[in-house]
Amino acid sequence: MRVVMHGRRIQELREEKGWSKRDLAAVAGVSTKTVERAEREEPIQGETGKKVAGALEVNYRSIGQPYYEPEKARVIGAVAEYALRG
Repeated sequence: MRVVMHGRRIQELREEKGWSKRDLAAVAGVSTKTVERAEREEPIQGETGKKVAGALEVNYRSIGQPYYEPEKARVIGAVAEYALRG
């Protein structure tokens, strides 16, 4: 599952700790590019979001939310509709 993180909050928490993006990436065990994507509120993998939240010592659900993938939803909807028709 992909998630979108609350980028501004991640940045605030990171800066409160006096960390650079590189520092957060090292503590979380992710790449600096991943931290940059999270702060820009681009979709990242759910497990990666959990690592970032853990490094920042906050509840994952307080800074992340599921990413709605419209194309995937369209395909799933079409399959479900086909299955219901019989």
